[in-house]
Amino acid sequence: MAERIKLSDFEEKVLNSSVPVLIDFYSDSCVPCKRLAPVVGTVEDERAGSLLVYKVNINFDADAASEYEVTAAPTLVLFKDGKETARHTGVFRKDELTSGGMKRRVEIVRAVMAESDIVIMDEPFAGLDEVT
Repeated sequence: MAERIKLSDFEEKVLNSSVPVLIDFYSDSCVPCKRLAPVVGTVEDERAGSLLVYKVNINFDADAASEYEVTAAPTLVLFKDGKETARHTGVFRKDELTSGGMKRRVEIVRAVMAESDIVIMDEPFAGLDEVT
């Protein structure tokens, strides 16, 4: 089961991680979050060592939700090399998360190296297979 973290843990556990990190922003009272939990747990087990998975309860750590502009639960945010690389809000199946079979569209956030600007594009979620 994914460890619950708070905003004060982000630099150490997420931003400085040498492997990709998937953050599950959830709420205890959220039915879709409860449906997504086993999917996230399976991915965590299958990718142990190549992907870290943490949970942030948006009710108890509203600062983290605000900092990362999470406005609904469940929201999954993928970080690689300390930068957000993908985000999805809502429930989906394991194969949609891992293999790039996502038919819905999600935000992909890319850092533009030369200018350090952030470009937000609406593209299909590439899937964890491409980053782990």
